Amino acid sequence: MGKSAIFLCLCLLAPLTFAQSDTSERVAEVLRALDERSERVEEARREVMAATEGLSPSSRQRALDDATASFDFTDEQADLAAAIEAETDATVRQALLLSYVAIETDPHTKDAALGVRTLEEIGPADELWSHRPMLVKRALALATEADSTSAATAARAIFEQHADVEVQGYVLLYGLETSHAARKEGRAQRYFDMLQTDRFFETEPGLVADGVFRRYATRVRVGAPVPEFAMPPLDGGDLVSRESLQGKVYLIDFWAEWCLPCIHEMPTLHAAYERFAGSGFEILSVSMDDSPEVARRFRAERFPMPWLHVWNGDGFGGGMSQAFEVRALPKPVLIGPDGTIIATSSADLRGVNLERTLTNLLGEGEAP
Repeated sequence: MGKSAIFLCLCLLAPLTFAQSDTSERVAEVLRALDERSERVEEARREVMAATEGLSPSSRQRALDDATASFDFTDEQADLAAAIEAETDATVRQALLLSYVAIETDPHTKDAALGVRTLEEIGPADELWSHRPMLVKRALALATEADSTSAATAARAIFEQHADVEVQGYVLLYGLETSHAARKEGRAQRYFDMLQTDRFFETEPGLVADGVFRRYATRVRVGAPVPEFAMPPLDGGDLVSRESLQGKVYLIDFWAEWCLPCIHEMPTLHAAYERFAGSGFEILSVSMDDSPEVARRFRAERFPMPWLHVWNGDGFGGGMSQAFEVRALPKPVLIGPDGTIIATSSADLRGVNLERTLTNLLGEGEAP
């Protein structure tokens, strides 16, 4: 074994073989080893980011994952777990728990119960969280695997009691990531909006949120008012507008005759309309075709679509498509009776999920 490898092993094991010294010195040893280990991994990631500049995001992520996987801290993780169990000094044990949370190993190999213990033993206002604020997010994520209720309680307490804005920000980022993964868009949007306020925008978690979760930086989002629109209907009559639809639950569906996924949704839309129209549900289909005649011919020859229709003659560059930030089709947006956007996700508004969403809002509707 080379000198560098021997030195590396000694550095990693240093916090586990303490000399008889006071608590503060022992804690400093643990945190120093944590920092050295973390810095090696972060330096490898920085090198990967520089070497992969210009590649696709997925390629860069694979390279980052490979770089992280090249570090094998399995033995050190086991040693830390044993040291935590053997440690009788509560303050030193807190540092060991933080180091366990920080170690760069596959999360599935970690003991989630130690995540819960970390949150229990390191108080919500403890300055130790400020040593590396991002570790509060890791601790919460690990604890969630064992007890999501206690993790949520701890997250709330840390956010309310800790003075460090970076620590608070990582609690919000944890909430954003978990809500997004669970497809709870409304909740995710609230976390994102908080991270974009003046207090958090320039923090590290605020910048991460702005870079990774840009989809929430939009006017067309859950909880926001529906944008203004007023369009002449294809079938004639008064303008169709936000005001004319006030009081109804309605789906704005941007579509085109050339959009195959849009056509696949037609049976779903017809079934939903037939079932819920009597309960105050409406559909407004916005044609993105080259001319209104295309939509009229489609309705005459293929699907009747017996609801409201308008034609967005400005294509993707203007009109309703610009107001609703339409970049691809189909684009569904569900609006509530008060003009507030209820849902925008395909997970809520396409296929069988559309009827499930409407059932939650309007009840069972009319039996088919």
